Amino acid sequence: MRDELTLAAAVEAARAMGPVTASPGLSELTTKLFKVTYGSEPPPAIEAFLELGLTEVGDFRFLANDPASRDGWMEVYGSELAAHRVFPLMSDGCGNLHGVFIDGAGDPRVYFFEAIEGFSRPEWVSASSLPRLVLSAAKASHDDSYWGTQSAVLATDPFLTAGRGAVFPWMAD
Repeated sequence: MRDELTLAAAVEAARAMGPVTASPGLSELTTKLFKVTYGSEPPPAIEAFLELGLTEVGDFRFLANDPASRDGWMEVYGSELAAHRVFPLMSDGCGNLHGVFIDGAGDPRVYFFEAIEGFSRPEWVSASSLPRLVLSAAKASHDDSYWGTQSAVLATDPFLTAGRGAVFPWMAD
């Protein structure tokens, strides 16, 4: 079974749950920063995500399209993120992030990284895809126990457990 959820549909569903802030359009600065940091063009899935211009979904700040957040993260963690080929997508507001491996060989999964642990190994898989991350952010904004509740996460992201060798949010310490 294939996930047919698009980014546009995920954003609309998130809007129905609460505030979503976006400035659509991929900025030249964002593309340039990606090239400088990672030495390549953004992969198509990340480029499509960036074009949405999401800055906030509920309580979560999306880093790439928010200049203040992006610049702060890249100043502090940019070289480490680049070294591990991790692209930061969303902050949890506590210094940690949800991101993707840009050399993921087609792996669309989004991972949660604790900044204190570094970015070489994710703590857990937070979403099966970028659209599912948007929905999860909207749900988690209304439920502080969302990530720790298997039934809530799987109701939002039924494809999450399709990957092998992953730790899931409800399994994390």
